[in-house]
Amino acid sequence: MTFGWHPSIEDRPSPVARNRLGREFGKHNQPYLRNARWQWLGVFVREPDGDIAAGLAGSTYGDWLFIHDLWVRADLRRRGIGQELLRLAEARARERGCHSAWLDTFSFQARNFIRNSVIASSAVSIIRPTSSEFSSRSG
Repeated sequence: MTFGWHPSIEDRPSPVARNRLGREFGKHNQPYLRNARWQWLGVFVREPDGDIAAGLAGSTYGDWLFIHDLWVRADLRRRGIGQELLRLAEARARERGCHSAWLDTFSFQARNFIRNSVIASSAVSIIRPTSSEFSSRSG
């Protein structure tokens, strides 16, 4: 059966392809969202030489803060730096009109940090991988 199109699986989709999806996704969603503007958001702790010692990278879209990456260097953990990164990101997101935040994490990643975080009242997806899930993906 031929439809005139074919699927392609790409391990490294080009920026052009990814941007096309983002534009089309945005066009489709715009009539349904109060704020359809998408923006990057970054909060960083930097060494005097500019090297990143901790940081949060995310985006805001549709009145939500989406946290993509949150990392604190091992020697700086348990000092409140992660909480401060979240607090600053949420403050900027509120300035942009956001009402909630979204964070996905594995169950082995900072479980108590998430539980004690201000973000715990928003959408947090905790993924609990099992050893069989990891082994089935690696083969």
